[in-house]
Amino acid sequence: MIYAPIIIPTLNRFEHLKRCINSLQENKWAKYTELYISLDYPPKEYYWEGYKKIKEYLDAGIKGFKEINLFFQKNNLGPYKNFLFLKNKVIEKYDRFIVTEDDNEFSPCFIEFMDKGLDIFEKDPDIMCICGYNAEKNWNSGGGNVLKLSSLQYHYGSGYWHSKWLRLKDGINNKLFDSIGNNPYYIWKLYYNSRNMLWWYVHRYLCDPYNVMFDENGKLILIDINMNIYCIIKNKYMVVPVKSMVRNYGRDGSGVNSGVDYDYDPIKIDIDDSDYFKYQIPTKFNLTKDNRLIQAGIDGSIKFKDNVKVLQNWILRKLLGDKGYHKFLQLQSEYREKQKIRRA
Repeated sequence: MIYAPIIIPTLNRFEHLKRCINSLQENKWAKYTELYISLDYPPKEYYWEGYKKIKEYLDAGIKGFKEINLFFQKNNLGPYKNFLFLKNKVIEKYDRFIVTEDDNEFSPCFIEFMDKGLDIFEKDPDIMCICGYNAEKNWNSGGGNVLKLSSLQYHYGSGYWHSKWLRLKDGINNKLFDSIGNNPYYIWKLYYNSRNMLWWYVHRYLCDPYNVMFDENGKLILIDINMNIYCIIKNKYMVVPVKSMVRNYGRDGSGVNSGVDYDYDPIKIDIDDSDYFKYQIPTKFNLTKDNRLIQAGIDGSIKFKDNVKVLQNWILRKLLGDKGYHKFLQLQSEYREKQKIRRA
């Protein structure tokens, strides 16, 4: 058994990080596991208070793991580059790793679930990663305790093999994503598997590029949105538990990309409280039709009118071209501003 190291990039969310590490310490397999933490350098004055608390906490020492590897950045890297820094450190010793943001709380069997999954599915070319999170839905388990899905939140705690991570890195590129917009079959595949990913692709890749999806050179990076789109198009999957092993606290406005969700209470999320995990894989381990239907509407089940708007924008862009479409958006915006002035 290879015990994958755990990567945690962090900056200033002290309470979140402490909760995250406390939950990992409760895992029976923590004693076999190396922990890699990189404390990023604050980009603004706002971050210094939390940064100092985390530094004091890390300097005081963390127990319960095989080994603790701490890194303190001298310049601000940002979340993604801070992760890449840690990833490059762990692959000097390991061919796999587990990565989590600092705002997650884990089940006592999370590490065992990850390590066993990374062992079982290592040779399966269609399984790209193991994920600890799963939405509370009426899944068809097929008699097992794990599912095969192609769209979910990876940043809630995921395990990767470095070879497959590199395959994802090479496969998720602008050429592929540009081709999706020119292929009605690909658009249908996104709609068929995830209304949410269709929305992200059309609105946030084609129509109004979302900078979080790209690096400073305009190239796509390995975040959950891009990986979901890739997996759907390429018929790739991830393995997840039927009952989630992750509770996320990041919808409090403390993160870089998430605002405040006042209707969301992480305490109400029921996660697996087992100390141990034994894989029970269904005889026919595939993405079933009923689970695909649940997955297609995950993240809030986008309403019919929103689906129509997404498809309308895709058709308009296809007819008008990139320049023509953005000219249309500009004229539309100017018209709305004039209407506001008139009404005022």
